[in-house]
Amino acid sequence: MAGRRRRGDVVTAEVMEQCKYLFGHAWYPYDAEARDGGWMEVVMCERCGSVRRTPIDRNGTTHGRQYQYADGYRDAGSTYSDRADARAAFYASTTHDELTARRKRRAG
Repeated sequence: MAGRRRRGDVVTAEVMEQCKYLFGHAWYPYDAEARDGGWMEVVMCERCGSVRRTPIDRNGTTHGRQYQYADGYRDAGSTYSDRADARAAFYASTTHDELTARRKRRAG
């Protein structure tokens, strides 16, 4: 799982803004444990390192969720009024060539 973040990795404000306003989190399975006749599912965002814990009973029903965000996540992008404002700012400041270069870096 090379390239995935680990708790404690330094995360930039840009990455946090991408999760919070642009794309949502990129969850992947991180941990699971048997608990009270069911499980505690733990997933982590590969971009910002946020962790989501979900209790699941023996029938597979979820019972609430708990989130642990990276330091600074709640304040990230506080200049945006909403997600639409953040998307407009992101795409207005990003050229097609920059997006293509990002894609090539991730693939390479």
